[in-house]
Amino acid sequence: MTLPGRHDGLVDQHITTPPGATVGAAHDNSARIGHLVFTAPTPGQVNAAAAHVCAHTRIEVS
Repeated sequence: MTLPGRHDGLVDQHITTPPGATVGAAHDNSARIGHLVFTAPTPGQVNAAAAHVCAHTRIEVS
């Protein structure tokens, strides 16, 4: 999966779980489905960039 468009501060993304895959319970950080890495001059800017991407991302668990 790649995120459509340009996202300020997003320097790395790696989604390890394909859409439709079955995942187990999240007992620790090894259960993650991927990661996004942001950079910015201040923590507030990193948080804002991450919040923007998260607000436009849907993860559906059933």
